[in-house]
Amino acid sequence: MKYDRIIEQAVRKAQIILWAHPPTLSDDETIKRIRAIVAAPAVQEALERGSDTIPAFALRGVHRILSDRPAPARVTIDRLCDILHGPDLNRMLGISSRPGLNLWLRKPPAG
Repeated sequence: MKYDRIIEQAVRKAQIILWAHPPTLSDDETIKRIRAIVAAPAVQEALERGSDTIPAFALRGVHRILSDRPAPARVTIDRLCDILHGPDLNRMLGISSRPGLNLWLRKPPAG
């Protein structure tokens, strides 16, 4: 259970970064921040030892995209969005897929 929570938190952080992406972060900065989340030792351990859940598969997919041979930043962002904004993942995390309902997620919480 500890690993599932770490994975879920990492996925949510990556989603928040993607939602904040166009207005506040460049493509390169977005990729850099998501790479830092996935490369964190606790996240790596959770991916190795945790259960095979939808968030774990999503995070492994993110890791694979970021580890693949370099692609243009825009292509990488689009591939990350395909994974991190997937309907199954959002449903698992309790995030509505209806547009406009999660606008509060566009900016990370202050503090």
